Amino acid sequence: MASDGSIAPLASQAPLYVRVAEVLGWTNVVQAHGTWYGEAPWSLPSWKDKPAPRQTLREVFHYDTDWSVTGPLIEKFKIGVGVPDNEHLIASCGEWYAISPHNYEDGPQEYGETPLIAICRLILALKEAGKL
Repeated sequence: MASDGSIAPLASQAPLYVRVAEVLGWTNVVQAHGTWYGEAPWSLPSWKDKPAPRQTLREVFHYDTDWSVTGPLIEKFKIGVGVPDNEHLIASCGEWYAISPHNYEDGPQEYGETPLIAICRLILALKEAGKL
């Protein structure tokens, strides 16, 4: 929220789930009263010669904690998820990993304290690498 109490535009240090939402196509993402809102990508109607009507902002999904919204992304992007078999990796990187199907040998691989955090980090890495 802006210092004057108004709605603040998305900051570069937004929470993980908000950054994932933007990568997945959410637009007009803002924070108001401690909650993040935006326009979901699937709710945009297609009009031939008319601009789409202004949308109502909805609360951004919590991709880092909600299996019901992140689970389908595993299938959509064919993400592999697992637990490292190396105690050093678990201690230094996190208890879970998510790996890209694009190249299991040297493609993006991300770690996290939970499977969903690892998946969210991988989605951001795939976008940055141009593979999403």
